[in-house]
Amino acid sequence: MRTLLHPFSESTRFSWHLDSTRSSSVIVFKDGTYLTDLDISGVLLRRTKASGAISSRSDDANYIHAEIQAAILAWIWSLPCPVINRVPAWLWYYRKPPLQFWNPLFRTNGLLEPDYDKKVGEARITNQDPPIVCSRACVVNQDVIWSEARPQKIDRYETALIEFTRCAGLSLLEIVIVKTRDGLAVKQLDPFPDLSRFCISSRDAITEALVKLFTDSNRRLGSQ
Repeated sequence: MRTLLHPFSESTRFSWHLDSTRSSSVIVFKDGTYLTDLDISGVLLRRTKASGAISSRSDDANYIHAEIQAAILAWIWSLPCPVINRVPAWLWYYRKPPLQFWNPLFRTNGLLEPDYDKKVGEARITNQDPPIVCSRACVVNQDVIWSEARPQKIDRYETALIEFTRCAGLSLLEIVIVKTRDGLAVKQLDPFPDLSRFCISSRDAITEALVKLFTDSNRRLGSQ
């Protein structure tokens, strides 16, 4: 396994040949080792930051960064191996849209819209109200892994979360739900999960689910 923080930075040499029929690429690392696109068995795409090779004092810094981001996105889509969260362009550039953006998919998959969550922020709690409990989960393909304890009576919502993730074109998603008078509502959503927000046992389970997803995806590609 290798982490590639800045694929097109000065610490690596990247060569990419493509035309209308084929694509091939090679990354040469600082230590002289290299990877072709066919050597890569899978990619877990994480949130990226601006390349350290770009000086913020440069007048062209924003332009250069945008060009690098576009090249990385195109390269990711050209890879023949399984890529977890091979995000579309709109999500690549718009990393964290507001919850309202997801309203159509929430409705389609039987999830409560974020507007319901506004009730939680109001000072309306009485002794008769049920306790407000937030639960954090990570959806990995067909698995829903909860941080800490799995909420009760959650089966229907787990199915909805899995289908929501699929409809969004993702295979990995972090989500926080909250209990309201009307049921469970989505409070937070992140297409680039941060595993540090999960307990150790949940991180282990997420890692196992990711390994299984890579293995199953490669097996399917091999049978084609």
